[in-house]
Amino acid sequence: FLGSEIETLQKEIEDRELQQNAYSRRTDIVTMDPGSNVLAQRMEALNSDYSKAVTERINAEARYTQMANAPKDAVAESASGGLLAQMRSEQLTMEREYATKLNTYKPEWPAMVELKARIDRGRVGLNAEIEKAVRQAREAARTEYQTAQRREQALAAQLNRVKSESMDLSSASSEYNNLQSEISTRRATLDQLLKRQSESEVASRLQTTRDSNVRIVDRALLPGGPFRPSLRQDLSMGMLLGLMIGVGAMLLIEFLDRTIKTPDELERLLGLPTLAV
Repeated sequence: FLGSEIETLQKEIEDRELQQNAYSRRTDIVTMDPGSNVLAQRMEALNSDYSKAVTERINAEARYTQMANAPKDAVAESASGGLLAQMRSEQLTMEREYATKLNTYKPEWPAMVELKARIDRGRVGLNAEIEKAVRQAREAARTEYQTAQRREQALAAQLNRVKSESMDLSSASSEYNNLQSEISTRRATLDQLLKRQSESEVASRLQTTRDSNVRIVDRALLPGGPFRPSLRQDLSMGMLLGLMIGVGAMLLIEFLDRTIKTPDELERLLGLPTLAV
């Protein structure tokens, strides 16, 4: 009976292992070790990149919104790299020169007309440069924001694909683990049956040879006297306990005695002389 059961279990284990190998090849499952799971490592890396992309997109969006709502002069000043400041300085210098010369010359004087034309051209050029700097700065901020947004969307789509693959792998892993569990259970049962078969074979051989497996190691000896009670030990313990109880009782009576025994003790306690005894 045990041999038949062992043979059946060995056949079942072989069939389950073949199923597991075929399922592993069909689902591309190489190992179930989390440290060797490439898909989990990809998801972890994508999560990190996606978090960074979201942060970059938020920062870029904030910069773009700030550029769109900020005054043109402030935007142009920050984007021009000092060029506008130089142009404003030159424009201010010409306007001061023109105002100073008005105290001496008339506006119709050719030099004043030429200076006024230069001032007007400078003002037009300054406004044009401001518009150009603002347009370039806002366009750069918008491009940066759109790039960060597209990167975030691409990473989100890739992360969703990896999550879908991970869910499929998780479902496949459950079936793989079920097969592995069945194989482990049958192997444990097979080990028990092999052990029982070995024990049965040993018992059968002993029964066949009519030989007992019991051996006398050492024969028992009769004691010379009872182990308990021990008269010597009981007398010793009784005498010791009696002595201890007697000494304890004496000390207790002495401690509880509050009577006065001598005249000296009375004089010491009361501080008065003794007239009679």
